[in-house]
Amino acid sequence: MHSDSAWGFLKKHYETLFTILFDLFLLWVIVRFALGGWDRAIRLLPHQGPLFWVELFVLVSLVLIKSNFKYDIPLYLAAVVLAYWGEWWGTSRGVWGYPYTAGVPTYVFMTWGVCLINVYHLYLIVRRLEGEREHKLWSWIKILSVLSLPLIGLALTWTGIVRIDWNRVADVHFFGGIAVCALLILKNFDLNETFWVFFCGTLLGALYEYCGTSMGNWSYATGEGMPLVIAPLWGLACVGMIKLGFFVQGGFLRVAGFLRSRFSGPE
Repeated sequence: MHSDSAWGFLKKHYETLFTILFDLFLLWVIVRFALGGWDRAIRLLPHQGPLFWVELFVLVSLVLIKSNFKYDIPLYLAAVVLAYWGEWWGTSRGVWGYPYTAGVPTYVFMTWGVCLINVYHLYLIVRRLEGEREHKLWSWIKILSVLSLPLIGLALTWTGIVRIDWNRVADVHFFGGIAVCALLILKNFDLNETFWVFFCGTLLGALYEYCGTSMGNWSYATGEGMPLVIAPLWGLACVGMIKLGFFVQGGFLRVAGFLRSRFSGPE
């Protein structure tokens, strides 16, 4: 009898329970990989400045707000897969690098998933600020923002970009990455969704990149701290990653639905 009631409770609240479990996993990722473990965190946290605490607050709060394992797990997986490709290309071509290692530290792949979930949760918050109707001018502003901000960042970073050996950088992975990102962005294109994800990705990308380069966690071949083009590129990358996450989510929800019907039994 007790087992039946426990099973009924699990069936009724499985979404909340799995969401809590995945939230705990994401918090563990932050502690283990972003902070270097509990021991290191306890030693270092008292000596960190305001910038570090702002970044940590944003990381943790945007993990917990609007969380749902049905969306967060596919987004995390999409971010890890694309980040692995992008980080391997960038470090192996010398576009950016990490201290004390020639490759990519493990924490980078793990925390990329947390960052993308942060972007998506922030998007869920800010999209509610927009009314159902909007002026045509606002639509044009959205289009111009997505198109022009990367170009403006590119122009402002141009003196650093020309220092890069483009004969080595512009390979099949470079053009393939651009093509994959463009296809993901254009697939089932929605202007409102694209703009707000781009906006949230650019905003958080600027924060995380500024914090990371200022603290010496990574550096760019352009010879500056955070290249201005990086923030809008973050925004575009997040649009593509979230679209991939939605694709993964479709398969994930079908599997979850099958398992639920398989184990729920007749009503």
